[in-house]
Amino acid sequence: MKNIILLFSISSLIFSCEHQKDKKVQSVQEQNMEPKTSGQIESAPKVEHITIKNTETYVYNLGGFGDEEGAFVGKEPKHAEVSEMSRDEKLIYILYTYKPTKGFVGADEVELVTMRGSSGDAYNPDSEIIILKFNVIE
Repeated sequence: MKNIILLFSISSLIFSCEHQKDKKVQSVQEQNMEPKTSGQIESAPKVEHITIKNTETYVYNLGGFGDEEGAFVGKEPKHAEVSEMSRDEKLIYILYTYKPTKGFVGADEVELVTMRGSSGDAYNPDSEIIILKFNVIE
């Protein structure tokens, strides 16, 4: 008899959890909403215009970042010999380094994405896109 009651209780619990899950999914769909993800950045990108010689290496300092913060290249430049992110020797600042392909003259750009803050949510409203537009000259 105890086994029947236990089996009935477990079955009811499983059915109840599945029913609640279905209601949540239906609620989001009815409201035509999608949950936010860390890939969605609401602020307008910051754009920097930089003129460099095709023999130069350019280093852009993104600023100080905490242990759980960081940055990455969202869109690589098309004409780069060097395109990389690094931290300074004290591990405080994040630096982006760009060197154009040897002999290249013209326009190039890179998209950098910063991830700041640590609220514990998957969505981080403190993220930012920085676009560096290079005018590479001889």
